[in-house]
Amino acid sequence: MSVSWLRSFAGQVMWPTAPIPETPPCEACGQPRVFEMQLMAPLVYYLDEAADWAESSGTDSGLIRRPPSSWAWATIAVYVCSKNCPGEVVGADGTHCMSEEWVTMADE
Repeated sequence: MSVSWLRSFAGQVMWPTAPIPETPPCEACGQPRVFEMQLMAPLVYYLDEAADWAESSGTDSGLIRRPPSSWAWATIAVYVCSKNCPGEVVGADGTHCMSEEWVTMADE
């Protein structure tokens, strides 16, 4: 598996080394963050395969970019606010448009 999306199952990150890095609280509301998504190094292979398919099938619209031949990471984990807070107000009408997440990476 190259992408792990386990938030709805209260999943845990599959970290290649111990200990798992500590996750800081949400900067907007101070609540703890929870694990949401993990990207693993085999993803590079699948991105490359998708680029090959797009080129060979003639469906490459120029939007698909070939990934680098080597990425020096083992896994990337994304953590989000446990309260799903709306983050900072960024819209002119006072709407909440984005919230900064926390991402950590383990090197190969």
